[in-house]
Amino acid sequence: MSTIFNGNCNTSVTRQAKYRIKSNKNEYHIEIQIDTQDGYRIYPSTNEHPILVTMINEIKEKYSLAPGGQFYINEWRQVIVPVNTSPISYYYAGEYDKDLTFILDDVEYSGRPININGTLLSPKDDWQGIPRPGIQYTLKAGGNDIEYKVEIKPRVEKAHKLSDYVGKESASMTAQKISAIKGKSGGAFYINEFRALFAPVLEHSYTYKFIGILNDEDPWFPKWDPEAGTTQTSVEKNKSNDIKPLASVVNILMEKVIKIKKDEIGHTYDNLLGAYLHSSKEITIQDSYIDARYQIHNLIRFMEMCVKIGSIKKIHLNTKKINEVDSLNRLKDSLHAYNINFTWNILDDIHDRFIETDSGWHIHLGFGLDIYQRPKDYDSIGASDFSLRPCKETIISFNRKSESVAV
Repeated sequence: MSTIFNGNCNTSVTRQAKYRIKSNKNEYHIEIQIDTQDGYRIYPSTNEHPILVTMINEIKEKYSLAPGGQFYINEWRQVIVPVNTSPISYYYAGEYDKDLTFILDDVEYSGRPININGTLLSPKDDWQGIPRPGIQYTLKAGGNDIEYKVEIKPRVEKAHKLSDYVGKESASMTAQKISAIKGKSGGAFYINEFRALFAPVLEHSYTYKFIGILNDEDPWFPKWDPEAGTTQTSVEKNKSNDIKPLASVVNILMEKVIKIKKDEIGHTYDNLLGAYLHSSKEITIQDSYIDARYQIHNLIRFMEMCVKIGSIKKIHLNTKKINEVDSLNRLKDSLHAYNINFTWNILDDIHDRFIETDSGWHIHLGFGLDIYQRPKDYDSIGASDFSLRPCKETIISFNRKSESVAV
């Protein structure tokens, strides 16, 4: 029996913000509309989701409507189907955990917040050319709270504020993440099934910008409960809720290989590795040589990135030989001030160089952390800014582990 969806179904009126089922000779496919950065309007599609199509069409046909048409997927991977009664009603079709990806001219499109190189976008990067289906929320003026509204009967709406669910202080934490990009004047922003946040931002004209990822630790509205037909309203219930998001940074990123040419510049540990370490609590580094002074400096730069990521609490190093034990002890003490436990082992039989994370990634490093050429002297450009330092020729590959286990 289909269920009226009484959660947030504030959806954009623009075609770009919707998924749509279309038919061709009784064969159904899912289509999106994208406005590209170079001014084209394209319509990538996929026919790889027959179960999702059936879920939606069963609701449409139940209410004597033609199959197909628009639908939405929220941040909990709940499928929401509008039915054109008067007023429009929204129905819950179930949850769908497969990622929607669309192909046109051998190019893949999805709502993952990644660029053409497969690297996680940074806040305020353009969202142009990336699919825009998502659920609309409103950042309140002042940038300290978030709300959505539900029509409970014609011309009557009920406002749901984030502060009502998690408290004012916690709501402000999440709201400020959005207002840092959107601005304190507030307005609409969107979240998709990958938990990517994006919004129109006024610069010379309105341009869609990436805000960031809604992580597990970010205070947020609780999941709508189809059995109760409501959203939980108790702060305590929300805190004890053990339901986890179905999407995270881990499944936003893709397996890939990066080939760095000799003398290339512009590469840092942050832009090469940072996104794949987000959400990790424990990582293991295996590198044959953390021995010379410049190799210790490389390790310190890597550790500084780990501190800025914020989630990492344990780092273990496997290596062959360490002359600079005092340096590692000082580094250990320094990391302890940031609540990171740093340990190391000396092992004779080490060949592969890699990083493994408890969030499910194995990162193979051709040269370990030693990807940079040593500067001619430390009074030259590139000595302190790694983005300006020429690299060695090397390959870095990113692969998902078969299962996420602590390392």
